[in-house]
Amino acid sequence: TSIPEQVPTPPIPTTNKALIVASKGTYAITDLPFPALAHANEVIISNRAAGLNPIDYKSVDYNFCIPSYPWVTGREMAGVVHSIGSAVTNVKVGDHVWTSTYYRDARAGCFQHFVTVPAHTVLPLPPNTSFAEAATLGVAGLTAAMTAWHWLGIPMPPSSPPFSPLSTHQLPPPQPPTSEIEKKEGGDREEYLLIWGGSTITAQFLTQLTTLSSPKIKIIAITSTSTAPLAAALGAIPIPRDDLSIPQIVARTREIAGDNVTRAVDLVGPESAKACLEAMSRGRRGVFAPLAMMRDGEVVPGGVEVVTVEMKRFVLDVEGLDIEGGHR
Repeated sequence: TSIPEQVPTPPIPTTNKALIVASKGTYAITDLPFPALAHANEVIISNRAAGLNPIDYKSVDYNFCIPSYPWVTGREMAGVVHSIGSAVTNVKVGDHVWTSTYYRDARAGCFQHFVTVPAHTVLPLPPNTSFAEAATLGVAGLTAAMTAWHWLGIPMPPSSPPFSPLSTHQLPPPQPPTSEIEKKEGGDREEYLLIWGGSTITAQFLTQLTTLSSPKIKIIAITSTSTAPLAAALGAIPIPRDDLSIPQIVARTREIAGDNVTRAVDLVGPESAKACLEAMSRGRRGVFAPLAMMRDGEVVPGGVEVVTVEMKRFVLDVEGLDIEGGHR
Protein backbone atom coordinates (compact mmCIF):
# COMPACT_ATOMS: atom_id res chain seq x y z
CA THR A 1 0.00 0.00 0.00
CA SER A 2 1.14 3.51 -0.75
CA ILE A 3 1.40 6.19 1.88
CA PRO A 4 -0.77 9.25 1.05
CA GLU A 5 1.33 12.25 0.20
CA GLN A 6 1.29 14.80 2.99
CA VAL A 7 1.14 18.46 2.04
CA PRO A 8 3.56 20.30 4.30
CA THR A 9 2.15 23.25 6.16
CA PRO A 10 3.88 26.42 4.91
CA PRO A 11 5.78 28.43 7.49
CA ILE A 12 3.77 31.31 8.90
CA PRO A 13 5.19 34.66 7.76
CA THR A 14 5.28 37.55 10.17
CA THR A 15 4.26 40.27 7.70
CA ASN A 16 1.94 40.70 4.75
CA LYS A 17 3.02 43.02 1.91
CA ALA A 18 0.06 45.15 0.78
CA LEU A 19 -0.93 48.06 -1.44
CA ILE A 20 -3.05 50.15 0.91
CA VAL A 21 -5.20 53.23 0.56
CA ALA A 22 -3.50 55.20 3.32
CA SER A 23 -5.86 58.19 3.17
CA LYS A 24 -8.28 59.67 0.66
CA GLY A 25 -6.66 59.42 -2.77
CA THR A 26 -3.32 58.22 -1.38
CA TYR A 27 -1.69 54.83 -2.01
CA ALA A 28 1.22 53.25 -0.17
CA ILE A 29 3.00 49.91 -0.15
CA THR A 30 3.54 48.64 3.36
CA ASP A 31 4.00 45.55 5.50
CA LEU A 32 0.86 44.63 7.43
CA PRO A 33 0.77 42.02 10.18
CA PHE A 34 0.18 38.52 8.87
CA PRO A 35 -3.59 37.86 9.06
CA ALA A 36 -5.07 35.55 11.65
CA LEU A 37 -7.89 33.10 11.03
CA ALA A 38 -10.64 34.80 12.99
CA HIS A 39 -13.30 32.16 12.26
CA ALA A 40 -13.38 28.44 11.61
CA ASN A 41 -14.77 28.87 8.09
CA GLU A 42 -11.98 31.12 6.79
CA VAL A 43 -9.25 30.48 4.25
CA ILE A 44 -5.95 32.35 3.82
CA ILE A 45 -4.75 32.40 0.21
CA SER A 46 -1.25 33.25 -0.97
CA ASN A 47 -1.80 35.67 -3.84
CA ARG A 48 -0.53 34.82 -7.32
CA ALA A 49 -2.63 37.15 -9.50
CA ALA A 50 -5.20 39.89 -8.87
CA GLY A 51 -7.80 41.32 -11.22
CA LEU A 52 -8.17 45.05 -11.88
CA ASN A 53 -11.60 46.64 -12.22
CA PRO A 54 -13.08 50.15 -12.54
CA ILE A 55 -14.40 49.90 -8.99
CA ASP A 56 -10.79 49.81 -7.76
CA TYR A 57 -10.00 53.37 -8.83
CA LYS A 58 -13.53 54.63 -8.18
CA SER A 59 -13.26 53.48 -4.58
CA VAL A 60 -10.19 55.62 -4.07
CA ASP A 61 -11.22 58.64 -6.14
CA TYR A 62 -14.74 58.87 -4.70
CA ASN A 63 -14.23 57.32 -1.25
CA PHE A 64 -16.58 54.52 -2.22
CA CYS A 65 -16.60 51.22 -0.28
CA ILE A 66 -13.72 52.24 1.98
CA PRO A 67 -15.04 52.01 5.55
CA SER A 68 -11.88 53.43 7.14
CA TYR A 69 -8.19 54.18 6.57
CA PRO A 70 -5.86 52.51 5.96
CA TRP A 71 -7.71 50.02 3.74
CA VAL A 72 -6.90 47.31 1.22
CA THR A 73 -9.00 47.19 -1.96
CA GLY A 74 -9.21 44.67 -4.79
CA ARG A 75 -12.08 42.22 -5.32
CA GLU A 76 -10.83 39.23 -7.33
CA MET A 77 -7.71 37.09 -7.20
CA ALA A 78 -6.25 33.63 -7.59
CA GLY A 79 -3.56 31.86 -5.63
CA VAL A 80 -2.56 28.95 -3.42
CA VAL A 81 -4.30 27.99 -0.19
CA HIS A 82 -1.91 28.81 2.66
CA SER A 83 -4.02 27.82 5.67
CA ILE A 84 -7.61 26.93 6.52
CA GLY A 85 -9.93 27.11 9.49
CA SER A 86 -11.08 24.03 11.36
CA ALA A 87 -14.51 23.98 9.67
CA VAL A 88 -13.27 24.26 6.08
CA THR A 89 -13.85 21.14 3.98
CA ASN A 90 -14.04 22.36 0.38
CA VAL A 91 -10.33 23.18 -0.07
CA LYS A 92 -7.04 22.13 1.50
CA VAL A 93 -3.59 23.65 1.96
CA GLY A 94 -1.73 23.78 -1.35
CA ASP A 95 -4.83 23.89 -3.57
CA HIS A 96 -4.85 26.33 -6.49
CA VAL A 97 -7.99 28.45 -6.08
CA TRP A 98 -9.77 31.66 -7.03
CA THR A 99 -12.08 33.85 -4.99
CA SER A 100 -14.52 36.71 -5.23
CA THR A 101 -14.23 39.02 -2.23
CA TYR A 102 -16.18 41.80 -0.57
CA TYR A 103 -15.05 45.21 0.58
CA ARG A 104 -16.15 45.19 4.22
CA ASP A 105 -13.16 43.25 5.53
CA ALA A 106 -9.71 44.68 4.80
CA ARG A 107 -8.23 41.19 5.16
CA ALA A 108 -10.19 40.23 2.02
CA GLY A 109 -8.74 43.01 -0.13
CA CYS A 110 -6.93 41.40 -3.05
CA PHE A 111 -4.07 43.89 -3.34
CA GLN A 112 -2.01 42.12 -0.69
CA HIS A 113 0.12 39.01 -0.55
CA PHE A 114 -2.15 37.02 1.78
CA VAL A 115 -5.93 37.30 1.37
CA THR A 116 -8.39 36.02 4.00
CA VAL A 117 -11.91 35.07 2.90
CA PRO A 118 -14.88 32.85 3.87
CA ALA A 119 -14.55 29.34 2.45
CA HIS A 120 -17.83 29.52 0.52
CA THR A 121 -16.30 32.20 -1.73
CA VAL A 122 -13.34 29.99 -2.72
CA LEU A 123 -13.35 27.61 -5.70
CA PRO A 124 -10.64 25.42 -7.25
CA LEU A 125 -8.91 26.41 -10.46
CA PRO A 126 -9.82 24.25 -13.46
CA PRO A 127 -6.70 22.38 -14.62
CA ASN A 128 -6.49 24.34 -17.88
CA THR A 129 -6.73 27.77 -16.22
CA SER A 130 -3.78 29.94 -15.20
CA PHE A 131 -3.70 32.14 -12.11
CA ALA A 132 -3.90 35.23 -14.33
CA GLU A 133 -6.95 33.91 -16.16
CA ALA A 134 -8.65 32.85 -12.95
CA ALA A 135 -8.08 36.29 -11.43
CA THR A 136 -10.72 37.66 -13.85
CA LEU A 137 -13.45 35.29 -12.67
CA GLY A 138 -14.30 36.86 -9.32
CA VAL A 139 -15.74 40.09 -10.72
CA ALA A 140 -15.94 40.01 -14.51
CA GLY A 141 -16.81 36.34 -14.83
CA LEU A 142 -19.38 36.30 -12.04
CA THR A 143 -20.92 39.58 -13.21
CA ALA A 144 -21.42 38.11 -16.67
CA ALA A 145 -22.81 34.85 -15.33
CA MET A 146 -25.23 36.45 -12.88
CA THR A 147 -26.33 39.03 -15.46
CA ALA A 148 -27.00 36.42 -18.13
CA TRP A 149 -28.47 33.59 -16.10
CA HIS A 150 -30.30 35.53 -13.42
CA TRP A 151 -31.25 39.05 -14.42
CA LEU A 152 -31.56 38.59 -18.19
CA GLY A 153 -33.30 35.25 -17.84
CA ILE A 154 -31.06 33.40 -20.28
CA PRO A 155 -31.37 29.67 -19.54
CA MET A 156 -28.28 27.96 -18.17
CA PRO A 157 -26.85 25.26 -20.46
CA PRO A 158 -28.10 21.76 -19.60
CA SER A 159 -24.64 20.59 -18.53
CA SER A 160 -24.31 23.34 -15.91
CA PRO A 161 -25.28 22.73 -12.28
CA PRO A 162 -28.15 24.89 -11.01
CA PHE A 163 -27.39 27.85 -8.78
CA SER A 164 -26.82 26.76 -5.22
CA PRO A 165 -28.77 28.40 -2.38
CA LEU A 166 -25.59 30.35 -1.55
CA SER A 167 -25.21 31.94 -4.96
CA THR A 168 -28.79 33.21 -5.13
CA HIS A 169 -29.19 34.16 -1.48
CA GLN A 170 -31.56 37.13 -1.10
CA LEU A 171 -31.67 37.74 -4.85
CA PRO A 172 -35.01 38.48 -6.52
CA PRO A 173 -36.48 35.64 -8.59
CA PRO A 174 -34.69 35.23 -11.94
CA GLN A 175 -36.20 36.73 -15.04
CA PRO A 176 -38.41 34.22 -16.87
CA PRO A 177 -36.64 32.73 -19.90
CA THR A 178 -39.60 33.67 -22.11
CA SER A 179 -41.82 36.69 -21.64
CA GLU A 180 -45.60 36.50 -21.84
CA ILE A 181 -45.50 38.41 -25.13
CA GLU A 182 -43.05 35.91 -26.63
CA LYS A 183 -45.26 33.03 -25.50
CA LYS A 184 -48.19 34.55 -27.38
CA GLU A 185 -45.96 34.98 -30.42
CA GLY A 186 -45.03 31.32 -30.31
CA GLY A 187 -41.49 31.92 -29.07
CA ASP A 188 -39.99 31.62 -32.57
CA ARG A 189 -39.19 35.25 -33.30
CA GLU A 190 -35.58 36.37 -33.42
CA GLU A 191 -34.05 37.56 -30.17
CA TYR A 192 -31.01 39.82 -29.85
CA LEU A 193 -28.78 40.75 -26.94
CA LEU A 194 -27.07 44.13 -27.34
CA ILE A 195 -23.78 44.59 -25.45
CA TRP A 196 -22.32 48.11 -25.45
CA GLY A 197 -18.65 47.84 -24.58
CA GLY A 198 -18.54 44.52 -26.39
CA SER A 199 -14.82 43.80 -26.05
CA THR A 200 -14.49 44.43 -22.31
CA ILE A 201 -13.63 41.38 -20.24
CA THR A 202 -17.17 41.19 -18.81
CA ALA A 203 -18.57 41.39 -22.34
CA GLN A 204 -16.25 38.63 -23.49
CA PHE A 205 -17.57 36.35 -20.74
CA LEU A 206 -21.16 37.43 -21.44
CA THR A 207 -20.87 36.73 -25.16
CA GLN A 208 -19.46 33.26 -24.61
CA LEU A 209 -21.92 32.34 -21.86
CA THR A 210 -24.89 33.48 -23.94
CA THR A 211 -23.68 31.61 -27.02
CA LEU A 212 -23.18 28.48 -24.94
CA SER A 213 -26.46 28.83 -23.07
CA SER A 214 -28.87 29.85 -25.82
CA PRO A 215 -27.62 29.74 -29.43
CA LYS A 216 -30.97 31.17 -30.61
CA ILE A 217 -30.08 34.54 -29.03
CA LYS A 218 -27.99 36.59 -31.43
CA ILE A 219 -25.51 39.04 -29.94
CA ILE A 220 -24.65 42.52 -31.20
CA ALA A 221 -21.47 43.97 -29.68
CA ILE A 222 -20.56 47.65 -29.90
CA THR A 223 -16.76 47.72 -30.13
CA SER A 224 -13.85 49.68 -31.53
CA THR A 225 -12.49 48.85 -34.97
CA SER A 226 -9.44 47.18 -33.44
CA THR A 227 -11.46 44.95 -31.09
CA ALA A 228 -14.24 44.03 -33.51
CA PRO A 229 -12.45 40.83 -34.64
CA LEU A 230 -12.25 39.68 -31.01
CA ALA A 231 -16.00 40.13 -30.50
CA ALA A 232 -16.70 38.32 -33.76
CA ALA A 233 -14.44 35.42 -32.83
CA LEU A 234 -16.37 34.99 -29.58
CA GLY A 235 -19.69 34.78 -31.40
CA ALA A 236 -21.02 38.35 -31.63
CA ILE A 237 -21.97 40.58 -34.54
CA PRO A 238 -19.65 43.57 -34.03
CA ILE A 239 -20.54 47.18 -34.80
CA PRO A 240 -17.32 49.24 -34.74
CA ARG A 241 -18.15 52.64 -33.24
CA ASP A 242 -15.06 54.63 -34.29
CA ASP A 243 -16.58 56.58 -37.19
CA LEU A 244 -20.20 56.47 -36.08
CA SER A 245 -22.27 58.80 -33.94
CA ILE A 246 -24.45 57.30 -31.23
CA PRO A 247 -27.64 57.78 -33.31
CA GLN A 248 -25.90 56.03 -36.20
CA ILE A 249 -24.94 53.12 -33.94
CA VAL A 250 -28.55 52.81 -32.78
CA ALA A 251 -29.74 52.91 -36.38
CA ARG A 252 -27.20 50.28 -37.41
CA THR A 253 -28.33 48.08 -34.51
CA ARG A 254 -31.93 48.34 -35.68
CA GLU A 255 -30.89 47.57 -39.26
CA ILE A 256 -29.44 44.29 -38.04
CA ALA A 257 -31.95 43.32 -35.35
CA GLY A 258 -35.12 45.10 -36.37
CA ASP A 259 -37.39 45.47 -33.35
CA ASN A 260 -35.97 42.36 -31.71
CA VAL A 261 -33.42 43.60 -29.17
CA THR A 262 -35.06 42.12 -26.08
CA ARG A 263 -32.00 42.18 -23.83
CA ALA A 264 -29.27 44.78 -23.47
CA VAL A 265 -26.23 45.34 -21.27
CA ASP A 266 -24.25 48.58 -21.06
CA LEU A 267 -20.66 48.54 -19.83
CA VAL A 268 -19.65 52.12 -20.67
CA GLY A 269 -21.74 54.91 -19.13
CA PRO A 270 -24.80 57.19 -19.23
CA GLU A 271 -24.74 58.05 -22.95
CA SER A 272 -24.43 54.44 -24.07
CA ALA A 273 -27.05 53.38 -21.51
CA LYS A 274 -29.49 55.80 -23.11
CA ALA A 275 -28.56 54.50 -26.55
CA CYS A 276 -29.17 50.90 -25.47
CA LEU A 277 -32.68 51.84 -24.38
CA GLU A 278 -33.29 53.54 -27.73
CA ALA A 279 -32.19 50.40 -29.58
CA MET A 280 -34.44 48.06 -27.59
CA SER A 281 -37.70 46.65 -28.86
CA ARG A 282 -40.82 48.80 -28.69
CA GLY A 283 -43.21 45.92 -29.31
CA ARG A 284 -41.76 43.18 -27.12
CA ARG A 285 -40.88 42.89 -23.49
CA GLY A 286 -37.23 43.43 -22.65
CA VAL A 287 -34.66 43.59 -19.87
CA PHE A 288 -31.85 46.14 -19.63
CA ALA A 289 -28.86 45.85 -17.28
CA PRO A 290 -26.88 49.12 -16.99
CA LEU A 291 -23.67 47.75 -15.49
CA ALA A 292 -21.84 51.09 -15.75
CA MET A 293 -24.21 53.94 -14.93
CA MET A 294 -27.61 55.24 -16.03
CA ARG A 295 -28.88 58.73 -15.34
CA ASP A 296 -31.66 59.17 -12.83
CA GLY A 297 -34.90 59.88 -14.65
CA GLU A 298 -33.77 58.32 -17.93
CA VAL A 299 -36.72 57.61 -20.22
CA VAL A 300 -37.36 53.86 -20.31
CA PRO A 301 -39.50 52.41 -23.11
CA GLY A 302 -42.71 50.69 -22.07
CA GLY A 303 -42.20 46.98 -21.65
CA VAL A 304 -38.50 47.33 -20.76
CA GLU A 305 -37.47 46.45 -17.22
CA VAL A 306 -34.26 48.02 -15.90
CA VAL A 307 -32.53 45.69 -13.45
CA THR A 308 -29.87 46.43 -10.84
CA VAL A 309 -27.29 43.67 -10.93
CA GLU A 310 -26.10 42.69 -7.45
CA MET A 311 -23.44 40.06 -8.06
CA LYS A 312 -21.73 40.03 -4.66
CA ARG A 313 -24.73 39.28 -2.46
CA PHE A 314 -23.68 35.66 -2.12
CA VAL A 315 -20.80 36.81 0.11
CA LEU A 316 -23.20 38.33 2.64
CA ASP A 317 -25.42 36.79 5.30
CA VAL A 318 -23.97 33.35 4.62
CA GLU A 319 -21.69 31.26 6.78
CA GLY A 320 -21.99 33.70 9.69
CA LEU A 321 -21.79 36.98 7.74
CA ASP A 322 -24.47 39.60 8.10
CA ILE A 323 -25.60 42.21 5.64
CA GLU A 324 -24.14 45.10 7.58
CA GLY A 325 -20.68 43.62 7.32
CA GLY A 326 -18.50 41.54 9.56
CA HIS A 327 -19.22 38.28 11.35
CA ARG A 328 -22.01 37.52 13.75
